[in-house]
Amino acid sequence: MKTRSITLFITALAVVALLTALLVVTAGAQSTRRAKTALQVSYPVTYQGRLTDNAGQPIANQTVNITFRLYEQSSGGTPIWAQSRAVTTDGDGLFTTVMEVDPPLGVADLSDAWLGIQVGNDGEMTPRQRVSGAPFAFTLVPGNGVTGTVNLGDWPPAIFGVINRGSGHGLMAHTEGLGAGLFGSSEKGFGGYFTSQEGHALAVDGPILVETNVKRIALQRWYGVSEVGIAFRVGDDPHGINFDGGSIWVSNSGDNTVTRRRASDGLLFGVYPVGRFPIGMAYDGARLWVANWGDNTVTRIIAADPADSTTIPVGTNPNGVCFDGRYLWVVNEGSNNVTRLRGTGMGAGTFNVGQSPRLCACDGTNVWVTNHDSHTVTVLRSSDGSLVRTVPVGLNPVEIIYDGANMWVANSGFNSVTKIRSSDRQVLGHFAVGQEPRGITFDGFHIWVTNHSGNSVAKLRAHDGHHVGTYPVGAGPRGITFDGADIWVVNSDDDTVSKL
Repeated sequence: MKTRSITLFITALAVVALLTALLVVTAGAQSTRRAKTALQVSYPVTYQGRLTDNAGQPIANQTVNITFRLYEQSSGGTPIWAQSRAVTTDGDGLFTTVMEVDPPLGVADLSDAWLGIQVGNDGEMTPRQRVSGAPFAFTLVPGNGVTGTVNLGDWPPAIFGVINRGSGHGLMAHTEGLGAGLFGSSEKGFGGYFTSQEGHALAVDGPILVETNVKRIALQRWYGVSEVGIAFRVGDDPHGINFDGGSIWVSNSGDNTVTRRRASDGLLFGVYPVGRFPIGMAYDGARLWVANWGDNTVTRIIAADPADSTTIPVGTNPNGVCFDGRYLWVVNEGSNNVTRLRGTGMGAGTFNVGQSPRLCACDGTNVWVTNHDSHTVTVLRSSDGSLVRTVPVGLNPVEIIYDGANMWVANSGFNSVTKIRSSDRQVLGHFAVGQEPRGITFDGFHIWVTNHSGNSVAKLRAHDGHHVGTYPVGAGPRGITFDGADIWVVNSDDDTVSKL
């Protein structure tokens, strides 16, 4: 039986909801950069109580040791924070102590936090005391955050709300670096919602980059194309290419790097190391994912800080990567499967496809994977990876692209592209292009195909496959992409990219 108890007069314990971003450690994931140090600030927290024995008599004028522990459960579990303090009681058993709380506690939600108290060598008192109120002010420290559950029927319908009754701004965000001044995302709803009774729901001063929804991710944007021949140097033996909304990224298979150039004028931003023999790439809105064929990994690069990268193991000889709006899909050529990854790099399943798969694309519902040696395309449901259908195409399919209604496949062994209606997976036709087609992209009106052995690109009308023209580029063209204004082509044999 406990020989002491505490009667609380004031509990000023500020349970610190110090939600500095939790470090998600994924098996096999290795950061190539030293982790940034979380903000560490000690918070003085005052606690006052009255110490009595079991009969209610004060334990007066004594110095005792009290251990305070914080839990996420009302009973059981492991404490997430603990600290001991020597306190001295007065004649009525009253005491006051100040604790030092050092973030981060590493807790996702402190709306249900409990305080445990142990006096001396006695067991911890029961029941634990629930903590609420002012403690959550500590979550506003830079690097921390507020986490909770709020439904649309609640008021206010937000975890964090700002109301301004004056003529100024309700919320202002400013960033000195390359990141966003204000960033919003949502798993199912709106990443940002704006409304106005009299003014403008959204006013923008400066260049505008509209982030993509799932369908636009699959389309890789659509606008008119200017045809002007310009070439820029990249690394050794370039293969893949990707556009992130402002920059063109090229994977250099021969020197294990990626080159980043500004899309508007080709200005070189930098060259960054990745794994061995990088090929395919995908952009998820914040990070570039690079498939390293030579060491069975993908490299995840933070676009705003390319020196910050992580290496993640996948299957054998990963060749292509695509993003479906939620998951990254990595095509493993050597193991005849695809690996599905979350944005953290954590695995979310492995699914079998055909022989020697190469690249993939998403239509907003399904993921389509080209099987080079099976001469087919495997269609997987993106939500759970289940097989939808296997569709025969031409010989040795390589790259695949979505035009908003149809999938287009470049058949490198058949000198053609295959058009497939995505809704019912029906083949609508095969259309001749140049020699050994490898890469393919869509500009909103036309399909563009790289002819690897013909040192050219073919341009087809998307609605009927009519051949519009063929345009010379560099030697050995492979990857191709569209940046909203121009077509970019990777010339693997002369280490350049052409801008059309």
